Amino acid sequence: MKSNAQRLKLNPWSALPEPFISVSDQVVASGRKPRAGGLEARQTLLLAALKLFSEKGFAKTSTRAIAQAASANIGAISYYFGDKAGLYRAVFAEPMKMPAQGVAQLRQPQLNLRQCLEAVVKGFLEPMKQGELMQQCMRLHFRELLEPTGVWAREIDQQIKPAHGALLAMLGRHLGVARPDDALHRLAFSIAGLAMHL
Repeated sequence: MKSNAQRLKLNPWSALPEPFISVSDQVVASGRKPRAGGLEARQTLLLAALKLFSEKGFAKTSTRAIAQAASANIGAISYYFGDKAGLYRAVFAEPMKMPAQGVAQLRQPQLNLRQCLEAVVKGFLEPMKQGELMQQCMRLHFRELLEPTGVWAREIDQQIKPAHGALLAMLGRHLGVARPDDALHRLAFSIAGLAMHL
C-alpha cells in the first residue's frame, strides 16, 4: 500500500476531492471502462498538458509534445479526452472545480452560518495547497483570459454559477432574504473574493 507522500508524488491531484479526478466525459459517454492503470496514465497526461498549456497556450502546444512529455502514446489523448480540445477542457476545469460535496454542504439547513462560510473558504483553500500544480492552473487561467478559447463560458455555466447560486441560497436562508437581490449578490461576490485572496 502506498503512503500519502508516495501517492501525491505519483499523482498530485489524488489529494483533491473525488470530482477533481473523475473519469473524462468522453470515456463515460462512450461506455468504455478505463484500462488498468488508466487513471494514472490519464493523470500523467493531464499534468503534462497543464504544464505545457500554461507555458505555451492552447494554439502553440501540440498533442505530440504533450504525449512526449507524459511518456505516453499520442493515441492516449484521443482515448481519454477525445481530442486536444477535450484535453484542454479537462486540464482547465478539473483541478479548479469546487467539489460537489462543497456545494451540497451549503444547502444543508442544519448547518449554521459560520459552518457554511467555513465550507466556502475551505473549498477555495484546499486546491491552493497543491503548490506548483496550482501555480500552473492559475497561469493557465490567466492565459485563457489573454488568449481566449471559449472554455471560460463553459466554466461559468457548469461551475461558477451553480456554486454562486448555492452561496446565494445559503446566505438568503441565514439572513432571511427570500429572493436574492443586488445586495445579496454583492455579499456573495465579496465572500468569494475574500476567500480567493486569502
